Formats: sequence, C-alpha cells, structure tokens
Amino acid sequence: YWVIFEAAQALDVPIYLHPTLPHPDAVKAYFQGYEDIARAGWGFAVDTSCHFLRIVFAGVFDAYPKLKIVLGHLGEGLPFAMHRLNDHTWPAAARRGLKKTPLQYLKDNLLVTTSGNWFEPAFLCTMLALGVDNILFAIDWPYEPNTAGIEFLKKISISDADREKIAHGNAERILRLEL
Repeated sequence: YWVIFEAAQALDVPIYLHPTLPHPDAVKAYFQGYEDIARAGWGFAVDTSCHFLRIVFAGVFDAYPKLKIVLGHLGEGLPFAMHRLNDHTWPAAARRGLKKTPLQYLKDNLLVTTSGNWFEPAFLCTMLALGVDNILFAIDWPYEPNTAGIEFLKKISISDADREKIAHGNAERILRLEL
C-alpha cells in the first residue's frame, strides 16, 4: 500500500485521511455502552489521529519526506497534544530508526482543515502549533451546517491576510488550483 504514498509524493498532492467509525473491535473496547461518542463527537478523531500516528511511526515520512497528509477538524486533536506526544514518544521513534522526532513530522507533513471544529481556542492552538500556512478552510456537511463554517471564518481573531490564506490561498497553493 506504500505505492499510494509514493504516487502522492511524486504528484506533489496531499492525501486526505477522512474519519469514519472506528474498527468494530475498537468500538467494542472503547465505546461499548457509549456508542454515541464513537462517531463524530469523539471516536472519529481518536481513530483518525491514531491512524496518522501509525503512518508516522511506520516510517512513511522518512521514505516520502515531501508527502503531506490532511486531517480535518483542526487535526483531530493532534495540535493540542503535539508537545506531550513528542516528549513521551521520541525514544520509541528513535528505536524504530525514524530520522526525526514525532513533533517534527507533524510540523513538516501535516495539513489540517477547519471542518467541523468551530471553537476559536482550538483554532488558535492549531494555528500556533502548525502555522497558518498549513490550515485549509473546509465545511463538515452533513455534520455541521455550511453557514457555521462561513460565520466562524468571518469572526475568528486573525488578520485579513491570514483569513485569505485559510479561505482559499492555502488550497490554491497546496492543490495547485487555478481560479
């Protein structure tokens, strides 16, 4: 399956990891009796962020250092946890022979969208952790109304230049869109 990563890097296009319901074994282990939180409210984020970390720790970004992965929902919680994750996993990364720290892979290879996370403190954390150039605007239909995302983008406390980057500039650059 690494051929997908190879092709994406060769084409200079990112791969979007979209959440879904976690594996039935994970649902049983973590959400039995609490199935309501297994989906968009929590389980999607946990499952998708774990999948991204498995890609990191498998050495995919050492093999394909220019590869970018896109996660929605402001990075599925990873920007908030980056520092702690790094502090507690860099020895494991080194034992696996990874060339960089986990924190550096997140900074170098992770892009995020705003989709469905309309909480300004979470947005500001993400922007401080990853930089405005790594955030793309997105909506989370059908989980969130389109108007919620648009209103969020209009109201967040950022400069107009940063708002333009997030609204369209970053997508135009990263996806090489000609509008």
